[in-house]
Amino acid sequence: MTSPTALPAWQTLTEFAALPQPHLRERLTQPGRDAMQAAADGTGIRVDFTRQAFDGAVFSALVSLAKQAGVEAQRDAMFQGEAINTSEQRAVLHVALRGTPGATGDATPWGAEIQQLVQDELDRVCAFAERVRAGEVKSSTGAAFTDVVNIGIGGSDLGPRMAADALAHMCSDGPNGKVGGLRVHFVSNPDAWALHSTLRGLDPKTTMVIVASKTFTTQETMTNAASARRWLEDGGITGAAQSAHAHRFAPSLLNVHEVAPLTYNVVWKTPAQGVSNVPLRPVLPPSCDMTNASEPQLEDTGVVTSWQLQCPALGADDRQACCA
Repeated sequence: MTSPTALPAWQTLTEFAALPQPHLRERLTQPGRDAMQAAADGTGIRVDFTRQAFDGAVFSALVSLAKQAGVEAQRDAMFQGEAINTSEQRAVLHVALRGTPGATGDATPWGAEIQQLVQDELDRVCAFAERVRAGEVKSSTGAAFTDVVNIGIGGSDLGPRMAADALAHMCSDGPNGKVGGLRVHFVSNPDAWALHSTLRGLDPKTTMVIVASKTFTTQETMTNAASARRWLEDGGITGAAQSAHAHRFAPSLLNVHEVAPLTYNVVWKTPAQGVSNVPLRPVLPPSCDMTNASEPQLEDTGVVTSWQLQCPALGADDRQACCA
């Protein structure tokens, strides 16, 4: 891939940058300023960047740079579900997460099958959240959870944190409108005080810890997850009992087992009608003991399958076998 600095448009912009630059007040009075295509509308938000220090020639050179760098082609490839994430050799489907449920055709250039899988996953997450809020998901003591602590960093923290803050005014007091609803906390800072200040007022017996990560190799997240496990142990939640309190949100099971080699409730989708290349069972490391695993239990929808199994921490051989 050619470096942007080697493209002709970059050279043009470099020449512009070397010229004396007028004050923004002068630029705003330049003829044709209002006619510049320097505004965009979407989802009820208008972005107007005409109040920036550039003119028509600079703006045209910036657009040329984007075209010469292949931004348009990469954008189209992203929408079509191509594997543009070259480091992980997979598609980047943020756009599908924001797609319209049940949409087909031009509304889903990434494919209706992918859109349906995304919707199934979102439905599962929402159903789990509703069960927690309703008190149906119990702690190891049989009590309903009063607090949820999300441990993650970057997108695994900022996304859910912003959503929780934005929707806080819409939350009811608790299950069936009762006072004392579920409280949500977020921890991303690896500084020990950040986690301590969040946990010190909570009861381990009624606290759910969610560890969110794509790879489960992020040092900050793993450090906080290990500290949260010790906090649960200190509060009397030990061994397999931690499975009711510690939940992992991840796109793959390959690295999840390093967090806690305990019994897992593994939930995996069966292929949707007409969809290929979707595993019926998750890809598990060879060290996972499936001999005593419970038989798959299909929900009424026939979409979700779950197992109980034992998975110790992954070794180097296991990692190579399941990640190859």
